[in-house]
Amino acid sequence: MPLIKVVTMTVLVFISIGVTNAQTGQTETLNASIPEIASLRIRIDGNSIIPLSVSVPGAGSPLTGAPNSSSWLGVTTVVGAGKKGTISVRVSQMIPGLNLKLTVAPCTAFGDGIKGTVASDRVLCLTDQPVISDIGSMYTGGGVGYGYNLTYWLAENGMDQIRGGATSVVVTYTYSSN
Repeated sequence: MPLIKVVTMTVLVFISIGVTNAQTGQTETLNASIPEIASLRIRIDGNSIIPLSVSVPGAGSPLTGAPNSSSWLGVTTVVGAGKKGTISVRVSQMIPGLNLKLTVAPCTAFGDGIKGTVASDRVLCLTDQPVISDIGSMYTGGGVGYGYNLTYWLAENGMDQIRGGATSVVVTYTYSSN
């Protein structure tokens, strides 16, 4: 029995010395200030202008639009406590007789964070429509092949209004948080 008491006392002595030495340190307080951030960037594979067209598969057939998936939306966000973000889209003008449609694919596996939920296909219009919601703090990676793939195409919506020629439409993406 006496041997056990000696071992116990030795352990207590070492612990006591360790606690005494730890009390000689200094402390300082750091205050990290992290702003809310939203940065969006569209990358296009190839041209800076996205070509869209319609064609006729044969006489008597309706017009069909060829999809273009060459655009990628890269995003970095830092949201405030208890907030979520939304990305909305709108166009600068409508094309008579045609709907400009958009599909936003779920975010690629690159990046990190809460990348949100993509909406179903949208017919783009002059007012903002949400296309990605419930975004938290995150980043998608940047460049072609990273982020959300954007697919545009044209669909007939009033054949009697369609006229030949070129029309330029500006598509605007906006981030907001709630």
